[in-house]
Amino acid sequence: MTMANKITLLRVILSPVFFLIFFLPTWFSVPPVLIIVLLVCIFAVIELSDLFDGKIARKYNEVSDLGKLLDPFSDSFSRLTYFFCFTVAGFMPSWLFLPVLYRDLVVGFIRQLMAREGLSMPARKSGKIKAWVYAITGIVGTLYYFTVLLDMSERVPYACVVTMYALFGITALTAIWTMLDYASVIASKNKS
Repeated sequence: MTMANKITLLRVILSPVFFLIFFLPTWFSVPPVLIIVLLVCIFAVIELSDLFDGKIARKYNEVSDLGKLLDPFSDSFSRLTYFFCFTVAGFMPSWLFLPVLYRDLVVGFIRQLMAREGLSMPARKSGKIKAWVYAITGIVGTLYYFTVLLDMSERVPYACVVTMYALFGITALTAIWTMLDYASVIASKNKS
């Protein structure tokens, strides 16, 4: 396995760890500061690995078919974990989480259809924009969770809470847009 693929796989490994640590205070008495430090470290590694795995693969000529499949899978795995945590914690509405979940299921299905025809789905510009939107929303949601852990969520300015919910909405809309963009690729292939 190439170094780039190992870095990508790290996102899959760390995602359930993020989930467990996120809910650790619910199950055990754990100092909030420890949870915050661990979540910051895990979140940073996940997001930085997404930023660098492709660059490393291209720089060291390690681009592979496995990497082309593993990268979007790892992205979905990690970001669905964040948004699921926010939804279960009660501050991301489930009706905004569902488009994100559905988008990843639909795009995964499209990738399978393409693979059956011996084609791989190249990364789309909309997918790269989605990655940035998801990452920013993940940062904001995680920061808000820190205020919950520290019993400070009631003191978060109203404008910040509205911004967080607006980002959840933008994330859901971005999910729908990218799903339609990827679906258009398969639709155009079926016409030809």
